[in-house]
Amino acid sequence: MPVISILNQKGGSGKTTIAINLARAYQLMGHSVLLIDSDKQGSSRDWQSVDENNPLPLLVLDQVSIDRDIKKVIGQYDYIIIDGSPQATEIATATIKASDFILIPMQPSPFDLWASNNLIELIEQGRTVNPKLKAGIVLTRLVKNTKIGAEVGQVISDFGLPVLTSNICQRTCYPYSASLGKTVFDTERPNSEPVKEINSLANEINELIK
Repeated sequence: MPVISILNQKGGSGKTTIAINLARAYQLMGHSVLLIDSDKQGSSRDWQSVDENNPLPLLVLDQVSIDRDIKKVIGQYDYIIIDGSPQATEIATATIKASDFILIPMQPSPFDLWASNNLIELIEQGRTVNPKLKAGIVLTRLVKNTKIGAEVGQVISDFGLPVLTSNICQRTCYPYSASLGKTVFDTERPNSEPVKEINSLANEINELIK
């Protein structure tokens, strides 16, 4: 049962959007999934509260004891998805310790990439405790038919982490579905592009954590 944490220190990266949609993707694949909100801003819990029939179970663990507290639910679910703390805090450090895979959503901007240096360092520190810890970068809020600048590409390669081939594009359907307390799986067609890109991300993560 993998614990997948979505972490980024910069706002607007799509962290919560990916967390809720990824959790729903695994759920619709037939798995039992728990969504954990470890962000004190409470974005995931606010999202869930909009729809009283929201099908995703959610647990709030926004304390530095998350790496110990999560052990109480490990084994009860096929996947645990953590919407992580946005700062390089003790909570983020504890979240990394509790994780099998860290997904770092980044916009294709040098400012977003530079802001992730501290997080990369925390992941490297986490690997001293858990050598099996894996991590990867997913590019988000991409505008179709544009290219990532050479400078941005160089910064990404300097991180030494794999950049997933799956991308999350800039789409109005993501904030729209979230405003309803839902995901794109609940508001878009099954063969729509946003559904395809989230499923692609879910499948690629599965390959990386094998």
